[in-house]
Amino acid sequence: DYASSVNAQKVALMKLIQEEQSRSHASQLTIFSKWRQKLRDQKSDQLHDQLEHLAAQHRDKVTHQDQLISDVQNRLDRAVEQLDITEQTHTSQLDQLGSIFQAQLARLDSEFERDLRILKEEFGAERRAIANATRGVVGVS
Repeated sequence: DYASSVNAQKVALMKLIQEEQSRSHASQLTIFSKWRQKLRDQKSDQLHDQLEHLAAQHRDKVTHQDQLISDVQNRLDRAVEQLDITEQTHTSQLDQLGSIFQAQLARLDSEFERDLRILKEEFGAERRAIANATRGVVGVS
């Protein structure tokens, strides 16, 4: 009877140990699950912070690039304005040079016509003088 009582206690104790092991295992799973969730939340927060930091860096970089583009556009606009002014000045100077050339050409043409007329008159006078001199010589013989 003592043996059956010890045996019954042994069985009851084994049953309690199994129940405790089962509860311990369940508690351990709950603790691991909560620990994983806490680590997951921490990692999620960390990644969210990194994402916000990267987004801020990206916004800063885009703002900087926009500013650079704006500066380049302004310089380009000024360069185009300067080019337009330079082209207008160049065209005006070419027009002035063309006018000067035309005036010089007209003056040279006028000089040429005057010199030609003078030469024709001189040669005409010389021809008449030679013709008169030749007639006088021809008439003398």
